[in-house]
Amino acid sequence: MTPPMLKLAVIGSGPSAFYAAARVLSSVPSTLKDAVRVHMYDSLWAPHGLVRYGVAPDHPEVKNCTHKFHEIASDPRFRFFGNVDVVPPSEQTWPKAWTSSASNLPLKKPLVPIIAEKNRIKHPNPPHAVSVNLSSIFKQYSHLLIASGAPIPTLHPALPPTPGRIIPALDMVHWYTGHPNSTNSVALSPASAPGLIPSPLPTHVTIVGVGNVALDVARILLSDPDRLVPYGLPSSVMRTLRASAVTHVSIVGRRGPREASFTAKELRELMNLEGVAFAGVDADVLDAALDEGGTGRKLERQKKRILDILKKGSTRKVGDEGVRRTWSLEFWRAPAGVAEADGTPVSTGKGPMCLTLSHTTLSSDGRVKSTGETSALETSLIVTALGHQCVPETTPFCDPQLGHIRTVGGSFTHSEVQLQTKFGQQAADATAVEKPSTGGETSTTSPLASAAAATTVEPAPQATPTYGQVLHPRTHMPMPNVYAAGWAARGAKGVLGTTMLDAHAVGEAIVETWLAAEAAPGLTGGEAKEPQPTLAEVYQLPDGDDGREVTLDSVPKEVLDGLKRGPQRAKEGVVTYEEWLELEKMEAGEESKRLTWEQVGGFLALNDE
Repeated sequence: MTPPMLKLAVIGSGPSAFYAAARVLSSVPSTLKDAVRVHMYDSLWAPHGLVRYGVAPDHPEVKNCTHKFHEIASDPRFRFFGNVDVVPPSEQTWPKAWTSSASNLPLKKPLVPIIAEKNRIKHPNPPHAVSVNLSSIFKQYSHLLIASGAPIPTLHPALPPTPGRIIPALDMVHWYTGHPNSTNSVALSPASAPGLIPSPLPTHVTIVGVGNVALDVARILLSDPDRLVPYGLPSSVMRTLRASAVTHVSIVGRRGPREASFTAKELRELMNLEGVAFAGVDADVLDAALDEGGTGRKLERQKKRILDILKKGSTRKVGDEGVRRTWSLEFWRAPAGVAEADGTPVSTGKGPMCLTLSHTTLSSDGRVKSTGETSALETSLIVTALGHQCVPETTPFCDPQLGHIRTVGGSFTHSEVQLQTKFGQQAADATAVEKPSTGGETSTTSPLASAAAATTVEPAPQATPTYGQVLHPRTHMPMPNVYAAGWAARGAKGVLGTTMLDAHAVGEAIVETWLAAEAAPGLTGGEAKEPQPTLAEVYQLPDGDDGREVTLDSVPKEVLDGLKRGPQRAKEGVVTYEEWLELEKMEAGEESKRLTWEQVGGFLALNDE
């Protein structure tokens, strides 16, 4: 490549991807702004990730960030390629150079893609997506940013997914947001699971997990459908909700109210739902949580607010006139098994199930343990809201032991002082994770301060690792010019604000490293004298067979073919951001709808005429 260029490929198009892209484009010196390109890829034809397909429909204020995304996409140095599935190489074709992260240090273990059996989950990407091997990306770009989120639900070992009976919350969220995979399941095999969401919805639903997603699902199921009309849920979803038979939702958590991860805002919304009453929490449970002296743990202000809301209860009480539905929080309960009412294994039929709940408490070291007691809960639908993760099958360089990509600053290396010096205290705070203290209290601390205790990983002596840089899942060595941000790097935790701060820090690190790279010593005074190598050159991959020159604006051949005008584009076409904006207008209207690929493909073919 000549002149030196920062040509960044971004996998994923959610908030972390856009925020990182924005910081890259804005951080480059004005004398070099024309030497930068950012190309964003997503396996879905529509951008914006969780903002479009994860945020609860009745939280439209969270989606205001899309205006910023539109602004980023209007930069002539930016391009979006939707309906492009970037896939990791198979074990047989894994480039040898990747086993050592382009260093001469010996491997700790021979490299093979690591896929734990418990995480062997099928993830059906749209069959019409254009498939591009990661090696093709390496041959076209100088830098890579993986910001594809955490697309796989964490499952409960005692609750095997069963269509219409036991389903991950992610499938429920995909259903009511109109995700293209909503007729499939990301956790079931075979991929296509007809009847995943039962219709009509049964009288009793149990949600396992006490995070914001659990409360989102409960709120949608408990709401009067008329309340949801302004928020644009797909018309098919609205029909199911209007026919719903739900009268009660139980939310089950294996810890107590102090440890619940939902926010006061989400809890208050649920308490104030029209026509819905909260059944209350056992007074002994609340008193124990409020007793700071008895627990030896100081009560944080946010937790105190949550406990006050729980103690006050809902606006409407059980038995009040006009109350149509109720909900409850079952703390200190962990699923131990489930069966049909007659004791047989759960099938895809209908009718009540018997959910066995183990009663739990905290051990002296803050871990959850069983008290030996159990109780039974009769329910007809179980939704597991236990978080999300990455797996190597879908996310390049994912570490299955972590459930996300191992990165510098994200979980394991770099000193807190260095991070604060480079990117400010906000960035250090954004990478903080929750861990139990010796007294069992959930406290927030930065993993950067205790890197030495967390891992024995040492950076390659010939390279200074930078924030967000990917550490190889086998060697734990920094991978030059390869970065990760957001949930893909830090795990599925944090809110949009922490994602933004993390992505900004990663974007700044990419530019800073590029400007200081030994491969581009001429990047001073506005004069570019030396070429910046592609990732394929850095990792010594074999040359491509198409013989095309790599330029600032070139793309992999598969993508170029997907952009060609003609009828084939209706089958496997690449969608640009400009085309997406036109498609978004088609989705708007009095009756909310999500376009199918057939409609999108038809638009592309018609647009090419």
